[in-house]
Amino acid sequence: MKFRAALLLAAAASCVAEDSDVVALTSKDFDQTISQTSLILVEFYAPWCGYCKKLAPKYEVAATALKSQNVTLAKVDCIAEDELCKVYDIRGFPTLKVFRDGTPSEYKGTREADGIIAYMKRQSLPTVTDLTSETADEFVESERVVVVGFFDKSDSNEQKSLLSVANQLRDNMAFGKIVDVDLAKKFEVQTPGLILFKKFDEGKSVYDGTWDEGDLAAFVKSQSLPLVGELSSDNFSEYMKAGLPLAFLFVENDEQRKTLGAEVEDVAKDLRGKINFV
Repeated sequence: MKFRAALLLAAAASCVAEDSDVVALTSKDFDQTISQTSLILVEFYAPWCGYCKKLAPKYEVAATALKSQNVTLAKVDCIAEDELCKVYDIRGFPTLKVFRDGTPSEYKGTREADGIIAYMKRQSLPTVTDLTSETADEFVESERVVVVGFFDKSDSNEQKSLLSVANQLRDNMAFGKIVDVDLAKKFEVQTPGLILFKKFDEGKSVYDGTWDEGDLAAFVKSQSLPLVGELSSDNFSEYMKAGLPLAFLFVENDEQRKTLGAEVEDVAKDLRGKINFV
């Protein structure tokens, strides 16, 4: 898999200038493109910037992958388009901004191809996706962390709470809802109910608290991180958003990490929601 990804990045790097799926924007077409495109990610860069050069092939891979999803990736050369970049207060390179119906927001994903793809796919979905028996299983498997609410009617205060929490946390995970009592039974949950599906630890966490927005958000934040995680530049913001103290385990290799992680697992379970272990 890593070898295949490396080949894709190498291929992307060799053909960026010749046949690119990244749209190059200038002051002449920027406003029109942004206003006419419902969702677009724009990289503001400088040709001399080393970080920009490192991002370029990954950005190209993401652009090609997202093209079929009707998600556009674009770039602006801030040396050639100095005034345009001043309008958006670009102070460092590369700066990535998401434009939704013309309105800009900060890009909060990783700078890897897979991370860009996952983040923008998530942005292209509704805040909370309506799920059916045909789509639920695929949705649950679609991301590392997926939150699904189960309801017996199409409008309720519980759904409003879920929507509010989804608006806060959609950058980090996908949210869906099922309005079908029989389908809820398949997932072994009563309505109203909520399950956080995750591709680590125990595989899922079932919520048994109130539908207060604060309680719900606290549950999602705490359960969406591993009991004993590995801190990196890719997930640092997630730990910061959790708003909890961090307990650091310092190890020299993977074997030590596994051994020490297993030793503190019970403590981590007892302190879940109070302290995050990394």
